[in-house]
Amino acid sequence: HHHHHHHHHKHCGGCGKAISGTHLQAAGKVWHAECLVCQGCAERLPIDKFVVDPKTQQCFCGAACYDVWKAAKKLSSAPSSPAKADKSDKARDKELKALLKAQHKEEKARHKAEKAEKKAKKAAA
Repeated sequence: HHHHHHHHHKHCGGCGKAISGTHLQAAGKVWHAECLVCQGCAERLPIDKFVVDPKTQQCFCGAACYDVWKAAKKLSSAPSSPAKADKSDKARDKELKALLKAQHKEEKARHKAEKAEKKAKKAAA
């Protein structure tokens, strides 16, 4: 007898909604492909190594983004001085995104440099 298995839907580690169809497995959970992105820079997460915030379960592509995000969260939850109060969240968000982008460029550049270095070493060996 073939019992068709209704496997109760898995729930996405990102958005918490049920997953059917394509999904990714990472960090012992399943994810919608579009949910497995860094909360900091919105880049696709490397499945094998990313950081998950234990409190919020949000994911980050690396410690760098996570640190920036945590710092940003501190900033945004800090009581803002009156001078800053008129700054809309949108503006702050924009700044944050710019910060993360810059951070990311650096990360990527560093990875590239490391890769190039390894190549050079191999070639020299």
